[in-house]
Amino acid sequence: MRILFLLLILNLLFTSCKEKEKQIPQYNIIGKAENIYNGTRVYLKANDEQGKQIMIDSAIVMNEIFKMNGSVDTPVANSLIVDGYNGQLIFMLENSDISIEINTENINQSYINGSKSNTVFVKFRDSINELNANIKNIENAYRKAKELQETKKADSIFRILEFRSKEIHQFPLNFIANNSNSFFSLNLIDLESNKETSDIESYYNIYNTLSDSIKNSSKGIEVHKKITHLYSRYKRLAPLEIGKTAPNFEAIKSDGNVFNITETKGKITVLNFWASWCKPCRKDNIELLKMYKNFQNEGFEIVSISLDGKESQSNPKEDWLSAINTDNLPWIHVSNLKYYNDPIALLYNIRSIPTNYLLDRDGKIIDKNIRGEALNKKVIESLNQ
Repeated sequence: MRILFLLLILNLLFTSCKEKEKQIPQYNIIGKAENIYNGTRVYLKANDEQGKQIMIDSAIVMNEIFKMNGSVDTPVANSLIVDGYNGQLIFMLENSDISIEINTENINQSYINGSKSNTVFVKFRDSINELNANIKNIENAYRKAKELQETKKADSIFRILEFRSKEIHQFPLNFIANNSNSFFSLNLIDLESNKETSDIESYYNIYNTLSDSIKNSSKGIEVHKKITHLYSRYKRLAPLEIGKTAPNFEAIKSDGNVFNITETKGKITVLNFWASWCKPCRKDNIELLKMYKNFQNEGFEIVSISLDGKESQSNPKEDWLSAINTDNLPWIHVSNLKYYNDPIALLYNIRSIPTNYLLDRDGKIIDKNIRGEALNKKVIESLNQ
């Protein structure tokens, strides 16, 4: 009787464990691969943090069918690749029963059913493709009007083109706002925030409109950490964008007097970050000197900020003053002699030298990271405005 009781308990435990296993969410992919040979391998790949594809699953086609199963923490964009066929099927993988019908003519147009987040993705993809096609047609019309010298028509088309370009730039944000309960929107924020042209502030704000279940997911926490970092960086660098007023600073000049950047108001000014130990900087000094001699009486100024002060320099101040004298540089020179920890260098996010900022008469940034002939042309253009 006791043995029977123990067997009953073991059976209940075994059954309970089985039930728990069944409760673990999984994706179950059944793929139809018509006209694809037996033995052809199909790969499921995801992107790692560096954007490189890593394989997470694979299957072999048998009798025009392949199967995959596994588990993902949250719905995420994945790629399906079929050996011997060009392209890849990008889709939203989630823990559900998913059916895929491979389109051998165009893998990316394969049919998918069973993934709610992928349905939202397809809606986005088709809409953005339609907008891009529309933009292309407008560009062709504009090009044709220009060729035929139809000026009024070309100007009218160009205004439409500008409007449509703004519309397509804004489309992802509008789409996310209208689909805040979809994990695809979270993936879209992750994707768009990687682009150099993205409005990070807008994507940071729209992240907060997502549902709590999405924000509290593992992917949501990861994206929040990333977008918060990007937003902090944006706020720090925003004052350095072209068109912004150059950040104010004050420093000691080479003659010992105090200098403030506001003293250059009314002049076209080059802020030149350099150092005595920097060979490319010393070479650039030759061109800057020519520029200064040509334009100093036309409302032009140069302010050189030295990053002398690295550990290998026994007397950085002497090196700095000697370089000014040797290169015969008659303009304004300032330095805190703190290498890349110079407060002005930190304020202007200087990561390498030589680096130049060009300011207009109101102290606004006209251009940056510009040198040589390009700088000379920009100075001439600015002086003539």
